[in-house]
Amino acid sequence: MAILGLAVLLLSCAGRRPPEPVWSTEDDAIEIVFQADPRLNQTEGMATPLKLVVYQLQDANTFYKYADDEIGLIRLLRTENSGLDPISPSEYVDVKECYVQPGQVDTLLMPRLKGTQWVAVVAGYRNLVPDRVDRLFKIPVAVRTRFPLRRSSEVQRLAVRLKLGARQIEEVSGNYGNR
Repeated sequence: MAILGLAVLLLSCAGRRPPEPVWSTEDDAIEIVFQADPRLNQTEGMATPLKLVVYQLQDANTFYKYADDEIGLIRLLRTENSGLDPISPSEYVDVKECYVQPGQVDTLLMPRLKGTQWVAVVAGYRNLVPDRVDRLFKIPVAVRTRFPLRRSSEVQRLAVRLKLGARQIEEVSGNYGNR
């Protein structure tokens, strides 16, 4: 009888969703390694630097709202002198900008700030084509099961490797959640 009761208890808990993770601040929890092609952002046979903007977001819809067209990508890139306002600070948790030189290999290490569930990367290539110059990554979450019947969700580090090609982001690898 006790075994039957335990089996019923186990089956009733099996379908439950794990608890929501705590989206807290963690030092060095976002790592983006980038490798730029020597012909990076090439125009008229000449390689040029490009601006790389990394957003920490609470909601993926913020990214989707802007990443559909060239005007939205310009706003995400925080391009000065474009006549367009950058996106509002109320729409993201944090933003970091850097300039990438042709042939450069480097690592961008950032703290994950409280509330960050997504990281968006936008590269300022000359031709801003959606899905070729931007990527969105879900912060991975590991679900742990402990006996007896306790499950927890733990936020993990995000580690991404980007290959910045001559005209677009060519390759992405790493550990990140599903979009």
